[in-house]
Amino acid sequence: MKKLTVIEEAVMLAIYRLKDNAYSVTIHQEILDMTGKDMIIGTLFNTLKQLHHKGYLLKKTGKPVKSGKSIMLYQISNKGIEALEQTRAMHSRIWDEMPKVLYRGG
Repeated sequence: MKKLTVIEEAVMLAIYRLKDNAYSVTIHQEILDMTGKDMIIGTLFNTLKQLHHKGYLLKKTGKPVKSGKSIMLYQISNKGIEALEQTRAMHSRIWDEMPKVLYRGG
């Protein structure tokens, strides 16, 4: 099983949601929107590097932004989709075993 950490999962889901507009600034904002937590930018860059190294992300150079510097766009690879699906299945197995009382918070 390909295991994703919680941070890797959040980054990959943000990229999935952003489709063709997934670069560091938009990924960072999407994670904040999804989780309510502000990820340290260094953590984001390290996670992107690790996910690319594992083969879960593809990257390509995008159009230059206002500063003239090109952005790096990210896309989930087939291997990355498989890892996300396995992570989701793992969460389902874990939560299926939990008593329903936890769903109500009481």
